[in-house]
Amino acid sequence: MTAEVSDEQLREFLADPVNSTLELSTAVARCTKALGLQHAVVYLADLQQRSLVPLTDVASTLPIDDSLAGWTYRTQSLRVEESGTDGITAWFPLLDGAERLGVLAVHARVLTAASLTRGRALGALLSMMITSKRAYKDSFVRRTRVEPMMLPAELLRAFLPPRTIGNGHVISTAVLEPAYEIGGDAFDHSLTDTTLHATVLDAMGHNLASGLTSAVSLAACRNARRTGADLPELVDIVDQALAEWLPDQFCTGVLTQLDLATGMLRWANCGHPAPLLIRDQQLIVDALDASRTRRWDCRSSWQGGRARFTNASCSRATGCCSTPTASPRRAPATTASSASNASPTTSSGRRPPENSHPKR
Repeated sequence: MTAEVSDEQLREFLADPVNSTLELSTAVARCTKALGLQHAVVYLADLQQRSLVPLTDVASTLPIDDSLAGWTYRTQSLRVEESGTDGITAWFPLLDGAERLGVLAVHARVLTAASLTRGRALGALLSMMITSKRAYKDSFVRRTRVEPMMLPAELLRAFLPPRTIGNGHVISTAVLEPAYEIGGDAFDHSLTDTTLHATVLDAMGHNLASGLTSAVSLAACRNARRTGADLPELVDIVDQALAEWLPDQFCTGVLTQLDLATGMLRWANCGHPAPLLIRDQQLIVDALDASRTRRWDCRSSWQGGRARFTNASCSRATGCCSTPTASPRRAPATTASSASNASPTTSSGRRPPENSHPKR
């Protein structure tokens, strides 16, 4: 098939409105044929990013840590291998912006520059289709879960953003473990033209009330952030929401803001363990521990109607990257490392903490 014929078939496929409602497996087959490729299989990463699960039953699950497909997923790069006696398999990453979705296996008798270009085009198209459909297609969820999800975890995961976001300046990624049993652990991150916002929350307990507490905290945080609230005001608003709607619940958290132009990190720690700063694969000891840096008057944690921010102090130090600490009500899980079940100490409330670090 010539490149001109293949390109014309692809244009016809994209222009046909019927194709927008196709099941993904049918769309993969039709688009693969339109591009003049022999065969293609979509693999999605499971919830814990340990395996690559095929969307159809014609292929086997592959380990991420010990397969060429897993290498493509981890490095986001093209890999090629011989496919038995009948040709070659090219592995393409499936990406939604900065988030890794899985990989695409394209089988062909021979690989040419044109077929590799078409494989990349197919990967980009399928990534958009997966992203648009996975919010309402339970078939994707079932494929990427390897064990039953506990009810509190199901509740809270419905409110979480994508685990990885990013742009040309910064990437933020988050993982929650144990993945199927989270109670009140949650995270949030978002981008504007100038700022990365990241939040980690840890609500008291491991039940539905814990998940509800974190969900209310996330909603209050997002609502305040989207109306232009600055960090201290944002912390106050989350505290007020919990005091009004869940006065008997308790939550800790870390809220952060990273200025993308200057690299300055500001954070508020609401009774949560201090975040960790890792640079060049080395832990910078106490870099974000407010108790070890210069202090300002601040407040301290989020509990049942009384705004308390524990160990809430503000600090400025040199050479920080995009890792947060802050003091919210039931809060965090961190964008860089997972947080779990800390019982915060409380102190008399003053103004919530802000910590600032310039990014190298």
